[in-house]
Amino acid sequence: MEPCAGARRDCTSFTAASPVYEQAGRYARTGNVLLGAGAGLTAVGSGLFVFDLLSSQSE
Repeated sequence: MEPCAGARRDCTSFTAASPVYEQAGRYARTGNVLLGAGAGLTAVGSGLFVFDLLSSQSE
């Protein structure tokens, strides 16, 4: 992909850039879903660790 910067204007056309832009959007969406799932699993794991730690001390 060639940017349209400076005096030279022979950059990549919209028809060529559009599929690449859509693919980048799909990658970003997948990354966000995986990040959210990882954060949720981290929260559950941390909660279980704290619960186990607190329940072991009460015995």
